Amino acid sequence: MKRTALAANRGLLRGVTVIEWGEFVAVPLCGRILADMGARVIKVEPPHGDVARSMPPFFPGVRGPESSAFYQHLNLSKESLCLDVKTRHGRRDIHRLLEAAHLLIEGQRPADARAWGFDHPSLAKRHAHLGVVSVTPFGKTGPYRDLPANDLTIWAMSSQATANPRFVPEPDMAPLKLPGYAASEVAGRFAAAAAAAALMSSKAGAAGVHFDLSMLDCLIATAHTRLARYQVEGRSAPRVGPPVAPRFAPAGIFRCKDGYVAIVCNLDSQWQGLVRAMGNPDW
Repeated sequence: MKRTALAANRGLLRGVTVIEWGEFVAVPLCGRILADMGARVIKVEPPHGDVARSMPPFFPGVRGPESSAFYQHLNLSKESLCLDVKTRHGRRDIHRLLEAAHLLIEGQRPADARAWGFDHPSLAKRHAHLGVVSVTPFGKTGPYRDLPANDLTIWAMSSQATANPRFVPEPDMAPLKLPGYAASEVAGRFAAAAAAAALMSSKAGAAGVHFDLSMLDCLIATAHTRLARYQVEGRSAPRVGPPVAPRFAPAGIFRCKDGYVAIVCNLDSQWQGLVRAMGNPDW
């Protein structure tokens, strides 16, 4: 991408004010993406600070709440302040921020939001102009809505843990979680798309829209192949089997003198490209 295009992307949301009210990865990542596109993002932290401030890696020789490189990476280009929403003054200050904002990204437990007067019906009544994107483990409705969950919980419940590794040699081989915080990362990026939709809806005159994102739903939505198989065949994808479908040939991971190469020829045009890459051998 050209430098001019990158500069233009940074200013796409210039003039938009976003209040970010959520900790750790999903909500802050959404805010980071919007800030990268030029939005003014004001991060609201509890008195003890975002829990991500205590997460490694840490800058060498730096101590205190600014030492986490993990936190800094998720919160570049933002403004921040600490407010105690459990106090009347803290709730008043958040409402003041929302009065001048275009969008709220939040990750509060539904029971807490209701108790503090920040559930969506209350927000819609007081801030009719405000677009809201909620990101919680199980969404704002349903039987699990008030249950806590971490990244591993979401990964396991989504079926993605048993989908990895794929084509294992034994059916009882242990499931595998991707490293890091994959479920939270996926939810944060879904939330950024929802935020863009909320801003577009507001510009079109549909003010006060609410996107209610469940981290579990977001991760399930990435299992396209498994969902399609179940829809068509009525069964889950098997864990045991060959590394690739037999209709692909050649396909697999092959040892080379300097490591490995992965080859998958699904289309005839790909096979022709492989032949050219091999120097068009006579065989």
